[in-house]
Parts: sequence; structure tokens; C-alpha cells
Amino acid sequence: MNINFLRPFWFGEKVYSDTINHPHYHTIRFANRPNIDAHIWLTILSPGATYSGGAVTAIGHAAAGIKSFTFVDDNGQIQSQTLNQWEAHVRITRVVDLTVTLHVRLAWAKAEGTILYWT
Repeated sequence: MNINFLRPFWFGEKVYSDTINHPHYHTIRFANRPNIDAHIWLTILSPGATYSGGAVTAIGHAAAGIKSFTFVDDNGQIQSQTLNQWEAHVRITRVVDLTVTLHVRLAWAKAEGTILYWT
């Protein structure tokens, strides 16, 4: 595998003091249908907590992952795939677009990632 280009992406810092899950999505579109390896990770995580009567009632969390992608299959048809589990890495041939996500609840968090273009 020859790596031709490295492309960073990121979510800015997100801060939430409530217990509602706040999802954020970022879709990256590709013009020339390249082959890619995409990786995403949390770079900041500071979870909070809520208390009632001296006991913890909720703990904050954050998660970053690959949500979905669209690609051109071997028959030249455009296919979409939505992942039903958290993935931090995907390898996609002839990619059309990639959607990454950051979910934050009762926490301060930030996520970053890289896309490696390969032949």
C-alpha cells in the first residue's frame, strides 16, 4: 500500500452540563473516489457527574466513531453502509463520502482523525 496523502479532520471542543446525549456529525465528500483508511479518536475527555442525596446519579461520557460511508462497488454501483456498532477505523475502496460522529453527554470532549489516501 502506497500512501499518497494524509488529511486531518476534527470536531471542535463540545461542552454539555446536562444528561442528554448530544450527537455531532461531520460528512466528508471525496471527488475522485479514492481508496482510504480513516481513523478517529477522542483527544479531550473530561466527564462530569450529577449528585443527589450524596450519591452519583449520572456520569458523563463521550464517544467518537465512524457512522456511515458511501462507496462504488465492483459493479460500478453506489452503495451506502451505516454501521450499527462503534468503529474507530475503516478501510474503504472507491469512497464517495464518509460520516464521522462525536457524541457527548455531561462532559467536555473533542475528537480528531486522519484519512490516509492509498493506492
